[in-house]
Amino acid sequence: MSRNNDLLFGIQEVCIYPKAITNIKSRSQCNPYINDKLPLFTAPMTSVIDDKTYKVFEENKINVIIPRTVKIEDRVKFIDKYFVAMGLDEAEEFSKNNFEKLNSLSSINILIDISNGHMKKLINLIKDLKRLFRNKISIMCGNIANPMTFKYLSEAGADYIRVGIGAGCGCITASNTGIFYPMGSLIYECRKIQEKMEESYLINNTAKPAKIIADGGMKNFDYIIKALYLGADYVMCGRLFSQCWESPGEIWYKEKSELDIHQSWKLLGNHTDQTNIEFRPDLYDYKKIFYGMATKRAQNEMAGASHTVKNIKTSEGITKELPILNTVEGWVENFKSYLTSAMSYTDC
Repeated sequence: MSRNNDLLFGIQEVCIYPKAITNIKSRSQCNPYINDKLPLFTAPMTSVIDDKTYKVFEENKINVIIPRTVKIEDRVKFIDKYFVAMGLDEAEEFSKNNFEKLNSLSSINILIDISNGHMKKLINLIKDLKRLFRNKISIMCGNIANPMTFKYLSEAGADYIRVGIGAGCGCITASNTGIFYPMGSLIYECRKIQEKMEESYLINNTAKPAKIIADGGMKNFDYIIKALYLGADYVMCGRLFSQCWESPGEIWYKEKSELDIHQSWKLLGNHTDQTNIEFRPDLYDYKKIFYGMATKRAQNEMAGASHTVKNIKTSEGITKELPILNTVEGWVENFKSYLTSAMSYTDC
């Protein structure tokens, strides 16, 4: 246990004030892309993305992660193009058993997807993978809720670190364990460490710092923009993308004129059946089921996808109904507009 006497703050407590005088005449002058992609990652969640729906996110310039609930043999087909999520033991075993095949690829992208990114075993695995594959491999890891852990994982060789525990829509870790670090302060403190490491890297050729991925609790466009303002390189979204028409899961609908909200819902179909179904939010209300990756349902799916027998742990995730509000394309257009507008206000 530790106690921090400094005043900590969450994303919701942040406001961005405009620069006194700006040189930007129009938001069209602002570039919201990093290497032709938006500063966004899909959360590696069953309710968000799978090996069939990833294309719509790719087409809309969102960074893709293939989640652990996709069968391992299907998941690894994407490993040279997108980040592929694996458990800690799964990543260790797969890399050792498939060294020759992996080493023949031009690039390897692995997310070591665990809830507790503070384990020494994770640091050791990152070092081992970097020793085996050197600069050919890009490693994402996390999640963390201690700024110093960002430094240790960066020094081990992590390229991207997911910061944030307990803030996600489908997560109840904070409310049941007390483990939490307010997201605003966490991003800001990790950014200060990142800047010091970057300076040392350029001057003394020490360890290069990882990129910061703010993960969890992004309720709206402004939360994403504030996370970037505080120092996140990228933001990971779960619920916001799950509420898009194209994301995986069963879709339920009812006519807007129907007043009985409990009895009028009808099953429309699964996302894989949507090819001939038109999204008509003017006529219908839609909803789907969203569940955290720490739920027992998700734990069972991950065990089946990796062909392992696992002891199912006490759930630190929840299941809830969410309204479907947007298409991915429509959401992205709005995001780009709001982000570039914020950039113009702050003269970025």
